[in-house]
Amino acid sequence: NLGALCAIYQQPHQISPMNLAVLQDLAALVMHEMELRLEIRCALKMDDTLLQRSRVEKRHAEYLAKHDALTGLGNRRKLNENFTVEINRLRRHGGSLCVLIADIDHFKKINDSHGHAMRDEVHALLGELLCQHMPPPDMTARICREEFVLLLPLPKVRVPPATAESVRASLAQAALRPAQHSLNIRTPAPDPSLYADV
Repeated sequence: NLGALCAIYQQPHQISPMNLAVLQDLAALVMHEMELRLEIRCALKMDDTLLQRSRVEKRHAEYLAKHDALTGLGNRRKLNENFTVEINRLRRHGGSLCVLIADIDHFKKINDSHGHAMRDEVHALLGELLCQHMPPPDMTARICREEFVLLLPLPKVRVPPATAESVRASLAQAALRPAQHSLNIRTPAPDPSLYADV
């Protein structure tokens, strides 16, 4: 209840049809104002809901634009974005940046022998393994069907080949059943000219 409307007179008497009509018009006017206020509140609430939904959908669209739907890793666009950030960071603070490329040996055989479902499962598992061994996960991207790129910011000490071998060994121990195929990580030769020093 929002309140009360009281119509009184000094002495009791029977209400006339005209007075009753006036009160009914007044009641209708009050109800109209209350319903209008309720509609405004509902509209504002709906606007807030739509705005929130729009923001969520926008964030989701931005995520999908920069991530691989199958593995949840970054895609080529995300990789380019991270690469730019890392290069700018290296220009300010120095250091090295190693780029590791991981691919699945004989991937066509996996696809031909076990079908698309197994292909997708192998992709997802490889993405998960790379995230476990290469934090932060945001620095790992899937750039095509069977190739993954890992950005590895390094301190002044240059150890990319050892790091890459450690990752390769860890991934090789993981069983990609039932495909049972190995993984290959190509690493740069220990030639100083191949390091991305800035």
